[in-house]
Amino acid sequence: MDDPSLDREEHRRALRGLRRINRVSLTQGRLGGLVYEMSRTAGGRALRVVDLACGSGDTVRWLGRMAISRGLGWEVMGVDRSEVAIDEARRLTPEGLSGRVRFVVGDVLAGLGGYDADIVTCNLFLHHLRTEEVAGLLQGIGQTARLGFAGQDLVRSQMGYWYARAGTRVLSRSSVVHHDGPQSVRASWTVEEMRGLLTTAGLSADQCRVTAVWPERMLIRWMRHG
Repeated sequence: MDDPSLDREEHRRALRGLRRINRVSLTQGRLGGLVYEMSRTAGGRALRVVDLACGSGDTVRWLGRMAISRGLGWEVMGVDRSEVAIDEARRLTPEGLSGRVRFVVGDVLAGLGGYDADIVTCNLFLHHLRTEEVAGLLQGIGQTARLGFAGQDLVRSQMGYWYARAGTRVLSRSSVVHHDGPQSVRASWTVEEMRGLLTTAGLSADQCRVTAVWPERMLIRWMRHG
């Protein structure tokens, strides 16, 4: 899906498949729980959450609904360089969330200086990047997020490869998803490698936590004050 020449309808089909995979793998609930845990250190004040490479907005809508259900004063913004993804995100967002969430087209690799954020989130995106791009993005997050960073990504492992190979075929009809799933696992990192990338980016080890979770994923938590 990184190919800008990808047919729009095929892109939408791939996004539908990813939404289904996210639901089955509990992706949004797990990341949302981490964001909520981090937000409690802010003493209940209103927060601005920015989701990088948001795709069709699964994480943004989840966070918006959670904020409403828990009476939290959050504003959630999703950023993605794909106009197709942002159009889908806007189309799928119900009116009840319109005051809480919004979506913008933007290339997060070009810098995060224009984004005002207490918490930055990033879900299943880092494996699309080269090592130096990940380090640069994490460094930008460290400079931007006033409170911290909550991320989730794939773990590179043989089990993860077979999960991706089987799961993408069961849960999606998109040939793009069938190809990208296993390739994404091959391009991802181990938990220890991700800890090293965080350190390289200048995010102090005693302020970071990287945890392996089902199904062959990792949760990444960085808090500015430990």
